[in-house]
Amino acid sequence: MRILVVDDDYVSRTKLVGLLSPYGQCDSAPNGEIAIQIFEAAHKELAAYDLVTMDIEMPVMDGFQTVHAIRRIEQILQVKREKETRILMVTAKRSPHDIMSSYAEGCNGYLTKAFNAQDVKRALELLGFKEQ
Repeated sequence: MRILVVDDDYVSRTKLVGLLSPYGQCDSAPNGEIAIQIFEAAHKELAAYDLVTMDIEMPVMDGFQTVHAIRRIEQILQVKREKETRILMVTAKRSPHDIMSSYAEGCNGYLTKAFNAQDVKRALELLGFKEQ
């Protein structure tokens, strides 16, 4: 499984890469703009990401904008619904509005910070992923 971790906070990004490494190859990006560049390059190389974890509050391009851009790229590339990248929002935001907005923008799951290994495992299982 290929995973892209997107978070502007170095500590959160590093922690998540460490927790996700048993599930597959992890790459990371410090903001949405770089994430989009990495995501597009992966598609051009025919090595699309299976999972993207996305922080909501980031400089340059926030998580909602980034999710929207990812879904737009998949639409342009005519990626079938069942082959779309699974997106897990990982954020400190806990309000029902933020959660519903995330799903409305195209995410598939939601994980709140501060998370631990069990929280990550549970979130991935809900998305259909298992440890390799």
